[in-house]
Amino acid sequence: MLRSAPIGRHPTPAARHYRRLRSIALGLKHHRLSWSGRTGSRRRSEAVWDGSGVIVAILDTGIGPHPYLDPFLLPGYDFIDDDEDPSDLGDGIDSDEDGTVDEGAGHATHVAGIIHAVAPRATLLPVRVMHSEGQGSVFSIARGIYFAVDRGARVINLSLTLLAGSPSVGEALEYAASRGVIIVTSAGNAGRDEPVEFPSGEPIVISVAATDLEDQKASFSNYNAQVDLVAPGVSILSLYTLESAQFATWTGTSMSAPFVSGASALVIQAVPELPAVEVANTLYGTARNIDALNPGYIGMLGHGRLDIATLMTELPSPPPPVPAMDWGFLELAPHLGIFGPEIQPSGGGCILAHNLWKIARMAAQQREITAEYKEAA
Repeated sequence: MLRSAPIGRHPTPAARHYRRLRSIALGLKHHRLSWSGRTGSRRRSEAVWDGSGVIVAILDTGIGPHPYLDPFLLPGYDFIDDDEDPSDLGDGIDSDEDGTVDEGAGHATHVAGIIHAVAPRATLLPVRVMHSEGQGSVFSIARGIYFAVDRGARVINLSLTLLAGSPSVGEALEYAASRGVIIVTSAGNAGRDEPVEFPSGEPIVISVAATDLEDQKASFSNYNAQVDLVAPGVSILSLYTLESAQFATWTGTSMSAPFVSGASALVIQAVPELPAVEVANTLYGTARNIDALNPGYIGMLGHGRLDIATLMTELPSPPPPVPAMDWGFLELAPHLGIFGPEIQPSGGGCILAHNLWKIARMAAQQREITAEYKEAA
């Protein structure tokens, strides 16, 4: 039985979402925000790679509906219900009888939101291979992989793990790899080095473990010689499907893998003809060594922590900047303590992308935000 790899989710309404944005921007201090100019003015975005033209398949609990993602979704498939509606919604039933209803609902939407933040114009292919409890069969995942490859996916995100190998999934992975697809998997959340969970131990995938806010291995994250990269995985803010909270923070290696999937889309957009192994090597070669911060895990955290800012310096020059956009909503920032001089771009690392402004804007439009903020203050 396949299971998604999150630790916990926390739906986040409007004003609390702003404070969460600040904690992400400040806590993940290696995240670089790529804007320029004066807060509150109209600005012209810096030229950046954004994933345009790259299809990223997300094999998970479905996606959305969500207003940020809907314009970027391809028609997908639901291999759980065997229909063409791969929505990421709960059914209100405790299917696994563990006392918690729909604990996997929203998982894929959260994963998709991270990919969308890193590569905001990548096309997302929703493939539902797990139900709303976050579980599925090896047959659904295998069928999903074939479907994704045949629909043109260049990247497949697998934020899921299995304790034992599966020949059917293994063959599907080989099929994807033979067609030049980048396969990104989560390393698992058991906080151990053995057994290596499947498919993260396979040589044809990029296995991603999790770091915390201090670039140290997250306490829950698996670690082993098969890990290829690490990326943030603690209290990651992203999109969610509940009507009352379209954003949530979630923790797990499930949240680490999509950072790498998004970064892969950027590399593929920049150099479309680059073989999959070279895409991976580009990510590895620009990763930041964090051995000094993790002396007990040397050789167990792959090539280091994903560093998209450094990665960008190794890619060809991107196309011209996009037209000017209205950044006036950021005038709210000083009152809420989100964006300030302490987070001016410095250093490299994962990007919660130039797309971060979109998340802030939507939160600002929530009707309750002023009242909630004043009440919290």
